[in-house]
Amino acid sequence: MSFLRVFSIAAVLQPTLLVVIGPALLGSAAVAVGFAMVSVYWRNAGAHQMKRTEFRNPFGFWSVIGLALFLGVIIVLGRAVGESFGAEGAIAGAIVVGLVDVDSVTISMARLPANTLSIEGAAYAILAAVASDTVSKVAIGAVIGRGRFAAEIGMMAILCLLVAGVILGVTFALLPGRAG
Repeated sequence: MSFLRVFSIAAVLQPTLLVVIGPALLGSAAVAVGFAMVSVYWRNAGAHQMKRTEFRNPFGFWSVIGLALFLGVIIVLGRAVGESFGAEGAIAGAIVVGLVDVDSVTISMARLPANTLSIEGAAYAILAAVASDTVSKVAIGAVIGRGRFAAEIGMMAILCLLVAGVILGVTFALLPGRAG
C-alpha cells in the first residue's frame, strides 16, 4: 500500500493537495500499520506453513528501462486526459492507471495547472488511483499468498479504503468553500 509514498510525492510537487488528500492518506497508513501490528501480534507461528515464492531482480537493466518508459508515457497520457476531459476524465484515467502504478498518476495530477483541473479534481483522481492500486495489490497478494494471507490483506484493504472514504468526507465537510 502506497499511502505514505503518495503523500510524500504530493508534498513535494503540490503541497496544496495535502489539505484534501493528506488526512485520508495518513488515516489509511495508520490503519495499515495498526492492522499489521495486530496481525503479527496475534499470529500463531506454527499454525500454517508459508510457501516459498521465487522472484526475479526488479532492478535488472531492461526492467528499469521498461518501467521508466511506462511511467513517462503514463505521465504524458494522464496530463493529456486531465487537460482534455477535466475531472471526470482524470478520475477515470486514474482508476485504470492506478491498477498498475499510482506514482505516475500522482505526479501527473500534481503537475496539472490549476486552471486545467481543480485541487479537488486532482485529489479525487489521486485517491481513485490509490484505491485501484490498493485493490490490485490485494489481488496480487491473494494470487501469491492465498488462504489466510489473502483474507488478511483483503480485510486490511477494506478497512483502509473505508477509513479513507470517511476521512475524505469529513475533510470536505470541514473545508470552507469546498464541496465534494
